Amino acid sequence: MKKSETGAGQVGLLWVVFLMVLVLGLAGFAYIAFKDKASLEKKYEDAKVSADANQEKFENISETLRNLTKVVGFRDETIAVSYSSKEAIGETLLSLKDKYPDYISDDAGTLQKLITGVEAAYSDVTKKLAETRQNFENEVELRRTAEGNVNTIEDEKNNRITELEAQLNDEQQRAQSQLDEDNQRISNLQAQLDEAEGRVREAENSASTLKERLESEINKLSSRISAQAKKLEVLREPDLPDGSVLNTSSGSQMAYIDIGRIHGLRRGTKFEVFRYGKGGELLPKGWLEVRDVEKDTALCGILDTVDRFDPIVNGDILVNPHFVRNMEKTFVFLGDFPASLSKGFVKERLTALGAKVDEKISSRTDILVLGDKERGEFAPELVDTSEYKLADQFGVQIMRVNELAAYIEY
Repeated sequence: MKKSETGAGQVGLLWVVFLMVLVLGLAGFAYIAFKDKASLEKKYEDAKVSADANQEKFENISETLRNLTKVVGFRDETIAVSYSSKEAIGETLLSLKDKYPDYISDDAGTLQKLITGVEAAYSDVTKKLAETRQNFENEVELRRTAEGNVNTIEDEKNNRITELEAQLNDEQQRAQSQLDEDNQRISNLQAQLDEAEGRVREAENSASTLKERLESEINKLSSRISAQAKKLEVLREPDLPDGSVLNTSSGSQMAYIDIGRIHGLRRGTKFEVFRYGKGGELLPKGWLEVRDVEKDTALCGILDTVDRFDPIVNGDILVNPHFVRNMEKTFVFLGDFPASLSKGFVKERLTALGAKVDEKISSRTDILVLGDKERGEFAPELVDTSEYKLADQFGVQIMRVNELAAYIEY
């Protein structure tokens, strides 16, 4: 064989071997690839099943979260799918802990514990509210009972006042009747006195004796009349002090006392002056007369002293059985008042000073203030009116408008 043919045969054999090896390699590679594909397909199926299970679980959790969010709140209501804000819930929890520290402990980190604390707080508040409501109802019942008692007492008081006023009217009528009888008797006695004086010209000695006897009888009758008039007056015990001396001036015979306009003091009022002796006995020292009245003090003139070596000094006691300190005065106005001193203004001033103003005269009236005669051709004189006559019967003090101006410091 030729050498060239031998080489060609070897090359062909190599190609055959190479092709066989290549075919075997490709067959092995295909086997391995087929085997890996089956494994991958199985893993893919397993992964898909797991993903489907997780997706279902996720959807269940999402549905549960959405339902829970609807119950819990703290979400944006304008968005259909929104969830509760953990931060908002936390802030509310902290706020409730701060607001109700006695019911919500620091370890209350769940909504269940929070609700338990709020329920405890609500229960406590409800209990306190019920107790408060019961106390209120008890208080209302007590007040109703008290009001009923007050009304009963008020009715009894009014009835008693009516009875006393009726008794007072009866007593006044008896006093007026007695006064008329006494006046008639005085007139008769005066006539007898005139007749006796005629006889005096004939028998001076016997007439003088008769005159003294008649004058004595008149004095007795006058005393009886005064006693009848004083039955309606409110008197104080003479040994109760009304005030005391603040300062004296021996050179000018003047003294300041601790009683003034706010206590109802008027100019011209006289006080007897005392000092305490041994055992609390009141020893007389003299007399004072009020000259000028100020708000809570007054300037007085010293009228008399019992002992010039025991003069009136600071701290001496003042007594007037007819003066009642701080006693409320009741006024009634009669007639027209000047424009500069209107009744409305005077009433406000008197009320501010602690006095009372009534529309009509009654047994409680203390002072009748007279103005000017009312206008009109047929208007009666004030002294002829029924109000003035009734005030005269009751013994009411009469005051003119100009005196009232000084009283209220106009």
